[in-house]
Amino acid sequence: MAQTAVIKGIKIDFPSRTIIMNLKFAKEAVIPNTPENKYLQEVMSSFPTFNVITKSARTKKKARPDKGLSFKNMETYISTFQNSEELLLVFEVVKIRARTTASSKKFVTDWFVAQFPNYRDSADIDNSNTIAFPVAIPDTANYKSKEA
Repeated sequence: MAQTAVIKGIKIDFPSRTIIMNLKFAKEAVIPNTPENKYLQEVMSSFPTFNVITKSARTKKKARPDKGLSFKNMETYISTFQNSEELLLVFEVVKIRARTTASSKKFVTDWFVAQFPNYRDSADIDNSNTIAFPVAIPDTANYKSKEA
């Protein structure tokens, strides 16, 4: 029984009439007499009107909005406001309510971002004369509850 080689890294997209190769396959396909080169030639002769493109297998990841946003960092940021005592009390209440949710970090982060939407932009700004009015604490019903 003859075995056939499995060629990975190429796919044919019939709706868009495109032959799509990944980078690894494309590098091998330009070398004469490699299995990838022979297979690409065969595919191209079978579908002469199709476009051939190379795509990276990697996708760009979006940075997490809460990256580096620990409870300690939130507390430090809050303490820069003129009414920091009031805001820190609200922050403590938010952390207590968050304990009932499956992801307390998400609950607290959502509140923090709603309370301070420009927290990343104001790293160089002195908030000591600024008053931030507390926003409503998120409803825990909108979050998955912690299972007992």
